[in-house]
Amino acid sequence: MIWVQHSDEELLYGSPGWQWVPELVPASGDALIHKHFNSSFEATDLEAHLAACGATHIVLAGAATNWCIRATAYGALDRGYDRKPCQVFPSDMRVVDLMPENPGISREIPPE
Repeated sequence: MIWVQHSDEELLYGSPGWQWVPELVPASGDALIHKHFNSSFEATDLEAHLAACGATHIVLAGAATNWCIRATAYGALDRGYDRKPCQVFPSDMRVVDLMPENPGISREIPPE
């Protein structure tokens, strides 16, 4: 399992909002990658970890489906990872609206 954790000027490294929730924490031996951009591939060693595992396709899960998950999915396709069909569970999905009229504020958009 490879875990990716995002931080930036709005989600500060080590802040309470940055911490893992108790129900989801990496196990000892799991790889942990820290990123600062939407794509988990950008300026990280994710590709090296995937190559070391011999991965040909990946499964993505995360909090901001319309930002980081989408950017990482496109990054995976650009790098030739297999495009397996993927089932999406709308009740488990969270879409984030960054509200450009209020920089630094986001709100969750409930699934329809």
